[in-house]
Amino acid sequence: MKGTVVANSLTVCPVCNVELPAKVTHYSRFECLKCGATLRPVRSDTYHWIRQIVCWSVTLIWAWMKGWHDASVVFVISFYAIPVFAAWYYLERYFPAKKFERAGSYIQTLGIDSR
Repeated sequence: MKGTVVANSLTVCPVCNVELPAKVTHYSRFECLKCGATLRPVRSDTYHWIRQIVCWSVTLIWAWMKGWHDASVVFVISFYAIPVFAAWYYLERYFPAKKFERAGSYIQTLGIDSR
């Protein structure tokens, strides 16, 4: 019974069920070492909402503390929001997801197939 609990906590490829090493899974997109499938982490909607709320709150507080009242929205976004979201992405790499799914193409095809 213990073996089952441990096996469920491991990060495995959803295509071939091979254990994925931690050094590979901290990227936002990566390939399985065995089957070569492109994978991406599965994050909950709650996680995405928390990321948005935390990053935008930190951005606005940081900009307000620096005296943003005479700055434009473009200035606030480019000089405050981009570094905050980049810092979140950097820190996120140290806390990889436990579940993964097959990643689609970067090009949106709307389900149109060339066949």
